Amino acid sequence: MKNYYLDYFERLNETLSKIKIDELEKLEEIIFDAYKENKIIFVIGNGGSASAATHWACDFSKGTKVEGKKPLRCISLTDNIAIMTAISNDVSYEYVFVEQLKLFFSPGDILIGISASDNSENIVKAIQYCKDNGGVATAIVGFTGGKCREIANHTVYIPNNEYGIVEDIHIMTDHIDFSKNKKENRR
Repeated sequence: MKNYYLDYFERLNETLSKIKIDELEKLEEIIFDAYKENKIIFVIGNGGSASAATHWACDFSKGTKVEGKKPLRCISLTDNIAIMTAISNDVSYEYVFVEQLKLFFSPGDILIGISASDNSENIVKAIQYCKDNGGVATAIVGFTGGKCREIANHTVYIPNNEYGIVEDIHIMTDHIDFSKNKKENRR
């Protein structure tokens, strides 16, 4: 049993060592620019990545609040079950995020698409909508990077095909940017 844990840690560490630091730094810059310009950051994902989107929104909204400074505005579009099921039923699940962006998105806003498999149509369509409407579309992706990596303005690529490791790094990426900004008191 011990070998299984050590093997998992080894695969996680190996993947972490292959992530390009400049991609993480660029994402952090995009997030901080959104803060300075009072833009909204929208976060999306499916399954485990939907949970990560919720976690990101919590950390970047409540978690970055500093007394005497304006808050960072970050919203997960995975959290309103009523609107998600209404859009899925009345339009299509492929547009579950685009239809919400149509309600709340403004030019200059940021979209962070979180995906392991990288080809979910609802994520791809949302990234394209963001780009087509004057936003900055980012993606945090694993596997091959897929369509999300091809069309996003910026990606953080996690070079691994294992859902667990990719999803672990989704959360780690949140915590890295979150803690860096808190430590530097940038919010």
